[in-house]
Amino acid sequence: KLFNTLMSRSLVRQISAISGVNITEVDKKCFYETEASLIRMSLPPEDISEILRLISTKIQKKYAAQSKDLEQIIRSYKTVHLLRKWAVLYRRRKEERQKKELDEFIKKFFESEDLYFKKLQSIQAIKEDIKEVVHSLTNKSKKNMISIEEDVHVFGLPSTILLLHNNLRIKANIEGSSPIHSFITFFAHLSEVKRSYLPFFQSYSKISDILSDFLNSKKLDERLKIAELNVGTSLSSLLASIQFRLQDYVDIIQEFIMRWDIEKERMVDIHHQLKVFNAEAKQVQDNQDMIEKTSTLLKKIHNFPQKLIPSSSRRYLHGGHLIVTVGKLKSSPSMVFLFSDLIVVTSFKTIDYHSSYSTDKLLLNPEAGPNAFDVTLADNSNIHFVGMGSKDKQSWLKNYEILTQNHRVFGLPLGFVAKRENRLLDPFYKTCLDYLENHTIEGLFRINANISLVDSIIKEINRGNPCDINKLDPHTVGALLRNWLKNLPHPLLLSKNESDSYSSWFSITMEQQQISDESWLRSIRENLVGLPEIAQRSAEALFKLLSIVAENPMSKMGESNLAIVFAPLIIHPRDFSALPSREELDRMRRIVEMMIKLQPY
Repeated sequence: KLFNTLMSRSLVRQISAISGVNITEVDKKCFYETEASLIRMSLPPEDISEILRLISTKIQKKYAAQSKDLEQIIRSYKTVHLLRKWAVLYRRRKEERQKKELDEFIKKFFESEDLYFKKLQSIQAIKEDIKEVVHSLTNKSKKNMISIEEDVHVFGLPSTILLLHNNLRIKANIEGSSPIHSFITFFAHLSEVKRSYLPFFQSYSKISDILSDFLNSKKLDERLKIAELNVGTSLSSLLASIQFRLQDYVDIIQEFIMRWDIEKERMVDIHHQLKVFNAEAKQVQDNQDMIEKTSTLLKKIHNFPQKLIPSSSRRYLHGGHLIVTVGKLKSSPSMVFLFSDLIVVTSFKTIDYHSSYSTDKLLLNPEAGPNAFDVTLADNSNIHFVGMGSKDKQSWLKNYEILTQNHRVFGLPLGFVAKRENRLLDPFYKTCLDYLENHTIEGLFRINANISLVDSIIKEINRGNPCDINKLDPHTVGALLRNWLKNLPHPLLLSKNESDSYSSWFSITMEQQQISDESWLRSIRENLVGLPEIAQRSAEALFKLLSIVAENPMSKMGESNLAIVFAPLIIHPRDFSALPSREELDRMRRIVEMMIKLQPY
């Protein structure tokens, strides 16, 4: 279509305007012959478009004032020899343009690297300027002894980064190296430098504190301002540039990969490694910032017990005003602080310590009232909280959810626990499937289990207490499996865009009424391919079990019966408020029934 449009509309219309001759079908045929010659040369479409444009321009210039014979014009320029000439010319121009763009890109990068290197040097220049004042203050009073920390954190770590970057620049700028070779060499050896950034990220909060200490001394503050004036920028902004440089490298390599195919596999690998490391470095800094924030916050709570002083693993999650009722005690307005291992309750106004509770094996009941929620502790004692409004309640619940994810099993996203424990499938899910494969008794998944027993088991599992599945009967384990599937945030067979995914599955039943099993199989596989890998693995394991149950005559649960039980759990969208209609249930049942029968894996 592109070629025909180009040939019959654009170029033909231009030639027609020049020659004043009406274009006939015979004349158009000549253009199509030209097109065919281009195609045989296996040129990319953009090259063909450019070549035809250049040919058209050439025709206009050479023949506009000389000839009115359209056929002569066309035949003069349709030979493969001339087209090859134009192709070579265009490719040469294209390569020259790309090389120029690449050289400009690399030049711009090394200019930014030079600027960054000067910033690292400026930090050392500031250190030399203020060194004398720091030492004089240190000698006067022990309260001013910040020179060691100042040297290690503020200046020592940047000094290490400066030294390594200098070595990296020497390797990249070997005499006689081409710009692209220098560029690739720089990033190939960047791994030798990047590890030096981790201690800096770990100490960034400490660095900020030391900079604040500088300002406590008038003499030092004045000298620091003079030193900053000498280098043309502040020490804090110079240190911040180190913080963001790794992300700059990630962005630079990504742009390079997108624009050029040079050493692509190698550069993609470097990009991936640097991206992972950058995420790790940011996580280190976030953790360190959180430790500092947690420590600062606890210092503000009056009379906080020394025995509860935080370990390095404690994290602050949320805080605010709540009305608190503990057991049968009288309700009182309080300030509540939620940490990763503690709930701390203080007085409302003065922030005096009142009580604290361990979050170990905590259970959350979000339905305790319009703006209220309950927390059940490991000793089964209960705390009732009332928030300031529905938004306030949701904010608290969100952070409690984060907290309980450390030991919860039910209600988490598919694959969350698998990733947490480095498994291919969620462990509890796989344990249930393995058990049921060997216990396909009569009425499995049809006969109801003891509901109160199932609820209590789920409660204990979500607290982090182990459950020995082998001590339970198959109907109870089957009920646990169904509850696990029912509580997934997204149904097993639907992607995050539930509506579109559901429609795609639904369309199979619209088309497959009288279609062969092969067509069913093809359509089912097309939908499975669109699911995340963890969903595909989990579905495969489930349908393997359902097939075993269906094939065992002892179970008396055929494909149709199993489909009735499981279809609403694994294929009906969670975001559909209305219950499925009878027609929808029939269609969902049909899909699951065919999947059990055909085993599309």
